[in-house]
Amino acid sequence: MLVHSLMAGVAVFVLIPHDAYWMRILLPILSGALIFNLLTMVTELTITHPTKAAKTVVTMITKGQYKKLFWIGVVLVGNVLPLIVINIVPSIMTLSIGAILVLAGIYVTEKIWIEAPQRVPLA
Repeated sequence: MLVHSLMAGVAVFVLIPHDAYWMRILLPILSGALIFNLLTMVTELTITHPTKAAKTVVTMITKGQYKKLFWIGVVLVGNVLPLIVINIVPSIMTLSIGAILVLAGIYVTEKIWIEAPQRVPLA
């Protein structure tokens, strides 16, 4: 959640009109946060989980009913595309597009992270 707050803060700040100086500062911060977020997700989803319920949730997210939402909405749209867009052709317009994609990806991530564990039966 800390990484998401950094990503969301930078994304919102990007969407407020600024000069090119600020964009040169925001671009590496957003890029670094996206890379760190991807590494965090890989770690969270590949570590050995202590409970059967946690393993079930990870499987549900990566291979089950949330797989399309996760792989397309979170990984591709919310992380990989913004990272590519803002670094291939760095401009105020592409940084703004990347910021919108980041915010959409955070929304989808939080939706999955809240819903998926609730789908696992308690007993």
